Amino acid sequence: MVRISDIAAALAAKHHISQREAERFLTKMVDVMNDALRYDKQLKIKGLGTFKVSAISARESVNIHTGERIVIEGREKITFTPEAIMRDWVNKPFAQFETVVVNDGVDFDDIDRKYKNDLTTEDSEPIDDAPEDVVEEVPVAPVLETPVAVEEAPAAVEPAIEVVDASDEPAVEAQVVPLVSQVELADEEQETINQNTNEQNEEDMFDTDDELEVKVDEYGYPIIDRDENNRLKKKLKNKTRLVNALIAAIVALLLLGAGGFMYMNNIIKEKSNRIDHLVAQIKEEHHARPAMPPAGHRPADMRPGRPPHQANADNRRSAEQAAADHERKVKEHEIALKAEELKHQEAIKKAQEARRIEEARQAEQIRKEMERRKAEEAKQAAAKAAEAAKLAAAQKAAEAAKQAAAKKAAEAAAAKKAAEAAAAKKAAEAAAAKKTAATNASYNDDPRVRTGAYVITGVSETVTVREGQTLASISKAYLGPGMECYVEAINGGIKTVQAGQKIKIPALKVKQAAKKKQ
Repeated sequence: MVRISDIAAALAAKHHISQREAERFLTKMVDVMNDALRYDKQLKIKGLGTFKVSAISARESVNIHTGERIVIEGREKITFTPEAIMRDWVNKPFAQFETVVVNDGVDFDDIDRKYKNDLTTEDSEPIDDAPEDVVEEVPVAPVLETPVAVEEAPAAVEPAIEVVDASDEPAVEAQVVPLVSQVELADEEQETINQNTNEQNEEDMFDTDDELEVKVDEYGYPIIDRDENNRLKKKLKNKTRLVNALIAAIVALLLLGAGGFMYMNNIIKEKSNRIDHLVAQIKEEHHARPAMPPAGHRPADMRPGRPPHQANADNRRSAEQAAADHERKVKEHEIALKAEELKHQEAIKKAQEARRIEEARQAEQIRKEMERRKAEEAKQAAAKAAEAAKLAAAQKAAEAAKQAAAKKAAEAAAAKKAAEAAAAKKAAEAAAAKKTAATNASYNDDPRVRTGAYVITGVSETVTVREGQTLASISKAYLGPGMECYVEAINGGIKTVQAGQKIKIPALKVKQAAKKKQ
């Protein structure tokens, strides 16, 4: 069963409002709907449907327990017709079922007997011993109690049948599914039992609701700690801000590292290209330059008449000397290149170390900045909390002072009212005493009372004269012999009485005692 609190929770989650505001809105909406149904007898809600109130007149029925004829009182029922969107949305899960049309005159006796047998096997207790179990035997009670009329769906579930008494409306033909026999079982007697049972269930439900103790405010809404919600929201917001700052710092460090890596990679490529260019240039110069004889070497004597083998030996020595000189120069150049490469690698290492130091310094600055912001936020939160506590204390003090003043005013008003009541009571008593004294004085003006031994102080009681009683017998029975004059004086000087007449019996005191009291 969906409660109004569940609907309020869904409404609050969707529109970002508080639970109390959502429940107040729903309560007001239900009140407006009730007023519309009470005065207009019809209510239409866009997107939902139309509610209509129809009256059911009183009718006679038969009590299934005693067989006596009873009268079912008239009542009003609410029928609901959904809009097409709501109808299609509700019937969508049942669109796979096929509609079965039942013709008029179809016999459902076999199904009814089978259904009754199933109910008999499930419930072994008699109906007379446990009338409260009748609801279980009549499963169609909710349909009879609150019938709902649904518009016909084009290719979905068939519309629900509204059960109507013969005295209210004529019979209406409708398309139903085979289980409609269960609805036909609910006759007038079952409706009477279901109505009584539903009233009992409603009383039980109210009793159960009374047992639940929920802390509510003066308007009947549950109290929700708004400060706790605000505190949790602020805490979550601070955590989100911190996470965002950390993510931004990490992204910045990654971008900085990527930029440094690309910069160093470009430098290394430039150095490598420069070295390759120098090596290629040296090789080109070596191939283009002719071989020079070594220092102090003279060219071979190729003069005619010189021996050939001597000239060849001199040329071979010159070539070997030139090759040795070239190899030495190449080695010196390679050594220079290696030295330059070592210097380049050392520069790269220094640049990487500087970049690492710079990244560490930036990370430290970010950490210090975050700590500073966190401390500042904590300080602001503490200041706000202190301000809120101060404001709450001031409001509490003002409320206490207001309550004290109201209590003092109420006490003063109560004291004044009590004094006025006491004065009025005292005045009334004085007036009554004065009236009694005047009345008693008029009684005592009678010569027989004035000369007697007693005085009349008031009326002791009032009696009714019975058949055969006289004034003398009554005065003798209540006051003693010879006291007729006092009875005559208090009753206006009457001498005779009749049966059924009311007469007063005086309250007497001895004159000496009355004088002492005065």
